[in-house]
Amino acid sequence: MTAATRQWVPILLALSVVLAVGAIAVRWTAQVRDESSVFLVDEREARWIGFDRGFSPHSHRVGGNRVFLRYHFTLADPVPKWTLRVRMMKWGRAFLDGRPILEVLEPSSAAWKAPHRIESEETLRAGDHELLFVVLNRGGPALLLVTSDELPTDSSGSWQASADGRRWGPARPATGTRSFVLDESFPDTPSALRAKGVWLAAIFALVFGTVVSGRHRGARFASSLSNDRLLRGVLLVAWTLLAISNVARVPATVGFDVAAHLEYVQFIAENGALPLASDGWQAFQAPLYYLLATPLYLLFGVGQDNALQMALLRSLSLLSGVALVEIAHRTARVVFPERAELRAVATLVGGMMPMSLYMAQSPGNEPLASALTALALLPAFTLVCEPGQERSRLFFAGMGSLWGLAILAKVTPLLLAPGLGFAFLWHLAHVGGTARAALAKALTLVASALAVCGWFFVRNMLAFGKPLIGGWEPYSTPGWWQEPGYRSVSEYLAFGQALSQPVYAGARGPWDALYSTVWLDGFASGLSNPSRLPWSHDWMVLGAVLGLLPTALILGSFVTCWRPALRRSRGALLLAAGCVGAYVVAVIDLHTRLPIYSTAKGSYLMGLSPALGILAAAGAEPLLRVRWLWPAVVTWLACWVFAAYRAYLLIPGPGPP
Repeated sequence: MTAATRQWVPILLALSVVLAVGAIAVRWTAQVRDESSVFLVDEREARWIGFDRGFSPHSHRVGGNRVFLRYHFTLADPVPKWTLRVRMMKWGRAFLDGRPILEVLEPSSAAWKAPHRIESEETLRAGDHELLFVVLNRGGPALLLVTSDELPTDSSGSWQASADGRRWGPARPATGTRSFVLDESFPDTPSALRAKGVWLAAIFALVFGTVVSGRHRGARFASSLSNDRLLRGVLLVAWTLLAISNVARVPATVGFDVAAHLEYVQFIAENGALPLASDGWQAFQAPLYYLLATPLYLLFGVGQDNALQMALLRSLSLLSGVALVEIAHRTARVVFPERAELRAVATLVGGMMPMSLYMAQSPGNEPLASALTALALLPAFTLVCEPGQERSRLFFAGMGSLWGLAILAKVTPLLLAPGLGFAFLWHLAHVGGTARAALAKALTLVASALAVCGWFFVRNMLAFGKPLIGGWEPYSTPGWWQEPGYRSVSEYLAFGQALSQPVYAGARGPWDALYSTVWLDGFASGLSNPSRLPWSHDWMVLGAVLGLLPTALILGSFVTCWRPALRRSRGALLLAAGCVGAYVVAVIDLHTRLPIYSTAKGSYLMGLSPALGILAAAGAEPLLRVRWLWPAVVTWLACWVFAAYRAYLLIPGPGPP
C-alpha cells in the first residue's frame, strides 16, 4: 500500500462511522413508524393508556388479556358531525352511550397499529356521554389511544380503567413511569450501605492507608503495587477458590434459561444430532457449547437434579470465567507494553467484571462465547498495537478461526466484524504491500471463519429459509410474554433507577438494564424469588455505587485516548470503543424490537471484558499521575473488586446475607 493510499484510510474509517450512524438513525426511525412494531408513540395531546397491573417479573401465558377503558365527558353544545381516530393494541370494541360504534377483529397480519376512523353524521346532543372501549391482546398488555378534533378525549387523567368492568380506577399512561411489585424484595442501595457501610469503610481505610504509607517506602512498593503478573496470579487464585467453593453449591435453578439450555444438551445426548430452531426454546442457539457439554452431561445420566452433573456443566462456565482473567491480562500487555500500572488496572477490571462472576456460575453458552470472543479480539489488538509488523496468512487464518469458534458458540460475535475490519485496515495502512496481498489476507480471515461456523448458517438456510434465527421467531418463542410488552420513547431517555433500586431496575429502560446487569446481577439470574438467589444481596447491590468509578473511567477513555501519553495505544482503544459501541447499539436495537424487560442484559458484553478493562485503564491514566488522587482510585477499585467477589462467593450460612 502506497503512502498516498494510506492517507485515504482515516477518511474511509470516518466515512464508515458516518454511514453507520446514518444507517442506525434510518433503522430506528423506520422501527418507530412501522405499524407492526411494538414501539408506541403518543399523538398530540393523546397518550396510550391501559390498566395498571403493576410490574411483575413472572412470565404471562399467551391468552386473552382484556381491559375496559371508559371516558365520561360533557358537551355544552350539540356536535353535528364528529370523528374518532382509534388505535388498539391489538383489537376490541367501542361503545358510545352504550351503542356499539366500532368492532376491530383480531388482526390477521402484523400491522395491528393502523388507525381506525369512526365518522358520524349524527348530531351528538349536549349533555353527559360515555365512551367505553373493551380492548384485547393475546400476547401483551391491552392498550388504547384515542384522538378527536370534535370530542374531548384528553387522556391526561380523566380516563378510567378496569380489568373486569366492575372495579374502576385511573387509567395508566403506557408511556409513563411503571410501578413495581418487587421494590422491597431486594435491598435498595441505601439499605445496602447501612448494612455493609462499616465493613466498606474499614476496607477503604485499610487499603488507602496501606497505599499512602507505602508510597514513602520507595520504588519497590510502587513496583509491587503495579505488578500485573502478580495481580494476574492473585485473580486466578481467587477465581479458582470461588469455583471450588461454589461449583456444587449454586442451586440448579440459578441462571437464565437453565432448563432450556439443558434441554438442548439432552436433545443431543438422546438423539445423537443437533436440534433445529423449532425443536426447543433455546434450540436456535449456535451449538459449540452444547457439543462440549454433552459428554459431561452423559457421565452421570440424564436429569437436572443430578448434582454432580450440574457441577460438571457449571465447571465449563467457570473455566470460561477463569480464561477471561488470562485473556484480559494478555490483552493489557499487548495494549500497554510499557505501562505496568495501566496493565494492572486493565487486568483487574477486565478479569473481575461482576457480570462475569455471576454469569460464569450457571450452565449456558454465554460464558464460553464470551471467552472465545475475547480470545478472537486478542490478535486484532495485536494488529493495531504492532501495526508495522508483517503478518503471514497463517496469522489471519488463526484470527478467523477464533472468530468462527466464537460465532459457533453464540452468534453475537458476528458484531465483531466492524472491529476486526478496523484492525485489518489499520494494519494495512502501516505495512503497505500490494492490493493482491491485502486481498489474500482478507479472504484468508473470512474463509477461515466461515470454514468453522458457516455450516451452521447453511443449515438454518436450508431448514428455515434464512441463515440467522433468533429467539423471537414464531417457531422458537414459547407460549408466554413478559413485561412490558411494548416500547416507548421515555424508556430511552431515562436513567437512575439502577443507582437507587438496582435489582429489576432494567424494567425502567435499557440504560438502567445495562448498568444494573454489568455491575451486579440486576435481573437476579432469572429468579423472581429473592430467597432463591444465593448471592449476598447487600454486597451485590453495592455494585451499583462502586461501579460508578469504573463506569466513569470507561466513558472518560473516549477523551483520554487522545492524550499524547496514550498515542501508542490509541488504535487499540479506538478498536475497544468501537466494539463496545457496536454491541451497545445492537442491544438497543434488539430492545426496541423485543419488548420484554430482560432484553437489554450486560452479559451480552461479557466477551468485551478485556476491552472494557483497557478502556478503564486509559480513563485512569491521567488520574494515576496525580500524587494524591491515584491512591483513592486504587482504593476504590480494590473496594469494588472485594464487594463484587464477596457478593458471588457462597459462604455457609442460613441464607443470603
